[in-house]
Amino acid sequence: MMEKEPKEQEANVGKILPIAWPEDVPATYANNVLAQKDNGMLVLSFFQVPPPYLIALTDDAREKMINELTCVNAITAAKVVLPMSVVPALLRVIQTHMEPTSETGDTTNGNDPT
Repeated sequence: MMEKEPKEQEANVGKILPIAWPEDVPATYANNVLAQKDNGMLVLSFFQVPPPYLIALTDDAREKMINELTCVNAITAAKVVLPMSVVPALLRVIQTHMEPTSETGDTTNGNDPT
């Protein structure tokens, strides 16, 4: 059974309330992302995909290890599901933060990217 989408007016309580954002939200590293569209939602799945260990005494042994690889394991970092209605605003925010802030091409907007 499909869950009905919440109506916008159900969230309206008649006044604007401030949001108390938590200060201790953990940061998780992800170097791969998968985006999927599903029933009016954008599903973003973030993964850590570490390179495989290729420890060998010779180049031939290392080459053999590489040829025997069939996949690398992805570790799920997070899955975020967003209504498609917020995606345009999200893309604008991302684009704003990706614009260079100096002639050197720095895209951090003064923030430490780590």
